[in-house]
Amino acid sequence: MKTITCRFLLALLAAAPLAQAQYAFTLIADSSSPTFQDFGGTTYTPALNTGERVAFYATVKASAGGGSGIFTGNGGPTTAIALTSGPTFSSFGRSPSINTAGTVAFAASLKSSIGGLFTSDGGAATTIQVDGDSTYGGGIPSINTAGMVAFTAALNAGGSGVFIGNGGVKTAIVLSSEPTFSLFDINLQVNAAGTVAFLGYLDAGGNGIFTGNGGATTTIALSNGPTFSAFFAPSINAAGTVAFKANLDAGGSGIFTGNGGATTPIALSSGPIFSSFKYTSINAVGSVAFIGGLDSGEDGIYVVEGGVTKKIIATGDTFHGSTVRDLYFGPGGLNDLGQVAFRYSLFDGTSGIAVATAPEPGSALLAALGTIGLLARRRGGQRGLSGAS
Repeated sequence: MKTITCRFLLALLAAAPLAQAQYAFTLIADSSSPTFQDFGGTTYTPALNTGERVAFYATVKASAGGGSGIFTGNGGPTTAIALTSGPTFSSFGRSPSINTAGTVAFAASLKSSIGGLFTSDGGAATTIQVDGDSTYGGGIPSINTAGMVAFTAALNAGGSGVFIGNGGVKTAIVLSSEPTFSLFDINLQVNAAGTVAFLGYLDAGGNGIFTGNGGATTTIALSNGPTFSAFFAPSINAAGTVAFKANLDAGGSGIFTGNGGATTPIALSSGPIFSSFKYTSINAVGSVAFIGGLDSGEDGIYVVEGGVTKKIIATGDTFHGSTVRDLYFGPGGLNDLGQVAFRYSLFDGTSGIAVATAPEPGSALLAALGTIGLLARRRGGQRGLSGAS
């Protein structure tokens, strides 16, 4: 396993607005390898499961067969999940999703030019939805531990909906033909219980973040209330808490969490650190990771744990022998172990996929305390020598 360790200064004061710690970075795949050419545009972000395995999209060098594919890896050899060089698929769309068993859900076009959603662990693919089987335009899939895939799709008969299925009958979570909703965003996420967090547009105007599992939906936040004006790509954890980016009526934006009651601000552009935000992800313990733009101009990946904001990596940082130019992170990028998968590009032209792993709980504090103790001993020794002179 190829691992890079980046050392940052540790903030010793708990009240500091931005804490920095030592993260270990594991390279999953990069364009300097004999296999991979690049890792897609801004819509392609990697997903990470609790088995520390990453699912990602990549194009393949001509010398390695060409085309593109969906792959998984954990720092060793990568596994091809689906390839355009094979007999089935002609292209792949958007970001894949991966569950704890290593099964990957992905959007693809078939050689027949029909689009659909599929799952695979590297063997034969299972069809979740294809254009013309009552739905079309399957959006971005999200797969849970049970192998159920949630997705947004339009209906051949008109309207659209949020659906869930595993290759058999698709179950509607919510439909635009029912009262309340007129349209649904393609970005959504499903948790282990089969509850889907989604962005819905309302018949009455405005939009909101909602959750549902086939019964009544739960409202997480609305744009026609006193706080929010627009929403983006929600993420949901096992407890049903949703993290999302929102624009605010008062101006600016923020990252928030909610489960049907009052929402909680996680980070705000009106605060002392951030000026903007992109995609967010929440894990089982309630940690929230996101891309944040700093007032000073850099973009970085940050995680908020227990009310403390920690930097993972940012543009301008030294990484993999060069300097970070761009970072990409999505709703499936944070796992329940607190690890973060992301895509990067460097100023030397290299791009790739990596995983950031936080220090062991307490190790950073112990290191800080050890440093403080060493300084105290040194100062005590200096005072002793001074007193003897």
